Amino acid sequence: MWHAFGLIGRSPTTLDFDGRSRTVGRTWASKFVTIADGNSLPVLGSRSAWKEGDVEADPRIHGGDKQIREMKKTRYLDHIDLRVTDLKRAHKFYSELLPALGFIRDRSSGRWGIFYAAGGDKPEAFFGFTQDRRHQPNGTRIAFWAESRTEVDRLARLVRKIGGRNLEGPELCRSYSAGYYAFFFEDLDGNKLEVCCRENPVIAG
Repeated sequence: MWHAFGLIGRSPTTLDFDGRSRTVGRTWASKFVTIADGNSLPVLGSRSAWKEGDVEADPRIHGGDKQIREMKKTRYLDHIDLRVTDLKRAHKFYSELLPALGFIRDRSSGRWGIFYAAGGDKPEAFFGFTQDRRHQPNGTRIAFWAESRTEVDRLARLVRKIGGRNLEGPELCRSYSAGYYAFFFEDLDGNKLEVCCRENPVIAG
């Protein structure tokens, strides 16, 4: 974790760099950048005070996008905004499906169906849909994560019960990746959906 203190003009400055305190003497710190954990860090005006591996050389300050790109995020998608042709009919379908997927808080209104995941004290993902009488389904597919093949099977039984259409699987999709187990279906408007369990990571090379 990074922390910066007292960085004003040409003044001594204390930084905490991976648990080690360092003092900077007579350096400009008139420009700051904010890194992913919310801390502001100085872009120092003098390189003479530092050696390779010190704060100024660290990629989080100078060209720090590499570290940010490689950072593990807690979530990669925030919400789904879907169109349906009949809001009332869609709400009946999704009020059965979405809670089983973890979207347990129904905050629907007269114009929107909205289901939130339980978020505690932090914002959580939500799934929303609204009516458009002219909506036409296309090739886009929304895939929901399942923790196990057993969960995929359970959700497949639910989708059959509530009237999902064009059902495929559950099945092992070896052409996708090793251990990719999925169930494919459509909602009542033909919007393409999926529940999948991926048992093996795809390693970036």
